[in-house]
Order: sequence, then structure tokens, then C-alpha cells
Amino acid sequence: MTGTTSPALQTALAYYQAWTSHDLDKAMNYIADDIVCDTPGGRLDGADAYRGGSWARSCRFSPARR
Repeated sequence: MTGTTSPALQTALAYYQAWTSHDLDKAMNYIADDIVCDTPGGRLDGADAYRGGSWARSCRFSPARR
């Protein structure tokens, strides 16, 4: 394994850092407009639905796990 980090891993880590820092605006930069996300509360179609999902609102204000 090399000492460089792949672009895919860099993107995943940037999203994770934004999410766990409660920076939803920054995290949304990594979400595709046509995302489909199946949640316990139902399917979320599109970035607007993903951003507005009740689980996203609750996670935004919960303490980050370290």
C-alpha cells in the first residue's frame, strides 16, 4: 500500500469530517443531486429530500461521536 490517499478516500473523509463537525452545508457539497436514500422513515429522493429528512435535522444537532 502506498503512502498516498486515493481521491475516493479523500472525498469520503471530507464528507465524514463535515458531517461529524455538524456542517451540513459543507457535507451537502458531497451529495449528488439525484441521491436516493432508503431510511427507516421511508425513501428520500433527491438532495433536497436528503437535506430536509428528519434524521438529518436531528443528527445535525446531536453531539458528534468521537
